Amino acid sequence: MDEAHNVKNIGAKTSKAIRTIKSDHRLLLTGTPVLNNLADFYGLMDAMSEGAILANITLSTFKRQYLIPIEAGRKNCANTFEVGRANRLSKMLRDKSNFWILRRTKKDLSAQAADIGSNLDVRESKEFQPLPPKHDYVLWCKMTDIQLKIYKSKLIKKIICVYKVYYRFLVFA
Repeated sequence: MDEAHNVKNIGAKTSKAIRTIKSDHRLLLTGTPVLNNLADFYGLMDAMSEGAILANITLSTFKRQYLIPIEAGRKNCANTFEVGRANRLSKMLRDKSNFWILRRTKKDLSAQAADIGSNLDVRESKEFQPLPPKHDYVLWCKMTDIQLKIYKSKLIKKIICVYKVYYRFLVFA
């Protein structure tokens, strides 16, 4: 199936329809990054393997066993245990899925072309033109009163979170 990112949401009609098709083999193609969102990753792995890669677990079980702990370990205020658990679970998912995912970059394609002695220079190919230079423009604007209030509340929560981590470090060090 091309444009497989269209089936990453397991509740969408397209995704449900694809899952009803019986087949001996499934191949999903997408140019969209797969590993940016763990729920999307689950949807693609489930559609491709009919649940076999992730041991036939449901999305809610996947969220409880993998997604929530991994995201908790990625937060700035995560403690050492949460970070370690997130890293362990991330590695487990990579180990289960790496065999099934082929990820190629322009650099990979250039190397492959060189390895087989091809005259194709991927860098000069029309399909693989480099992106133009990036230009960042910073525009300053004053926050409204409500925006400032929301910002301050988020900032205070972040400060409290950092303090808790620092406090835990001092207590348990």
